[in-house]
Amino acid sequence: MSDFNDRGQLVKRKYKDWAGPGLGHCDNDKMSKAVEPSQQPSKAKAPPLPTEALSKDEKVTSTGLAAETQAARLVALFRRLWELYITQNAKSSRLEKEISQMQITHTCLVNENTQLNCHCRDEEACLCHFRAVIQKLQKDIINVVKKWENFQMTEAPAAGGAEKPTQEKEDVAVIMSAVPAQED
Repeated sequence: MSDFNDRGQLVKRKYKDWAGPGLGHCDNDKMSKAVEPSQQPSKAKAPPLPTEALSKDEKVTSTGLAAETQAARLVALFRRLWELYITQNAKSSRLEKEISQMQITHTCLVNENTQLNCHCRDEEACLCHFRAVIQKLQKDIINVVKKWENFQMTEAPAAGGAEKPTQEKEDVAVIMSAVPAQED
């Protein structure tokens, strides 16, 4: 006899069906020894009393409720964990995008810094060149003025008159005061 019906569902059997051949049954190959009454379980095969059945149902119901409660709690914890995972994943991808944008910005700033440093060195070189040219011009102008004064002194006593300030001397004095002497 099969434990399942045509639809594949478990068949509930009556006590006689599942008990099998008993002691001394003709289907039994070996004859079983008679069991002493002290060895036989007295209540093992007897149906439970109604009060015992209720307490078992209550136990099953209470364990079922406890299992349902634990299952609901686990489902809630799993949902919470999943939501946290989704938010952390979103934060992680947002941070990765920000990092890549910052890396691009950093690269641009490094390139700009390099260009500005190069431009600064070029400007410093020009400034040094202009300072050298200005110092050379100052020395040349001072030499021209000294020669001019020497020339005026040598010519003035020969002319025999007192020196009067001329427009040329005033222009040279103005040029000298306008060009500051640079000290290195």
